[in-house]
Amino acid sequence: MSRKEQSEGKRIAFPFIILLGTTYLRRMNKREEVRIEKKGNRITFDGIEEALSINEIHISEPKDRRLHILLDGPGLIITLTEDEFISIASSLKGVKLKPLYKTEISQIGVVIRLEADSLHVIVVMDWSLHSIFSNVDGERIRLDFGPLCEYNDCIYYAFFSKNNWIYMLKMRSVDGQMDVEFRRISPHVLKNELVFYTLGNKFGLL
Repeated sequence: MSRKEQSEGKRIAFPFIILLGTTYLRRMNKREEVRIEKKGNRITFDGIEEALSINEIHISEPKDRRLHILLDGPGLIITLTEDEFISIASSLKGVKLKPLYKTEISQIGVVIRLEADSLHVIVVMDWSLHSIFSNVDGERIRLDFGPLCEYNDCIYYAFFSKNNWIYMLKMRSVDGQMDVEFRRISPHVLKNELVFYTLGNKFGLL
């Protein structure tokens, strides 16, 4: 049996997903569930608008170090920890970009401006690196993680969709020295990896 046949045959392995009209209800245990609703072309997770949307992939904002993902075509709902999602995205082959960037000092902290693929990304960090936020072409990036710090080593991740790609920004500060990685990932590749990761690691079906 091919991998495709296996995955199609095992979709029934998600009995905790209930479709109620335009609402998906996932029961994660007896006390916890997530309600996902379609509102026009947008998806909400427990009433909060999705943080990233591209093609059939809809990703919630992180909460309690977890996030939910709806793969709209097959109607699969996947729940991952932040670390799992970052690990999956980092493992995928993508196009590595070489952004032009400059660092500015302001009253609130450090401002980093990046340009690549005709995109303009701004990352703002406070002086202590306790708070970081970013935007792309003037729009707030809502799917981000960090800063994740261990001593003087801090990492920040940001994900967004533009131009039919998913972009992944990784910024690492070690003793005040900044390293920037910026690449784009095919949404089709991410979708497939999410399905196989869930079947293999969450349910042991592959």
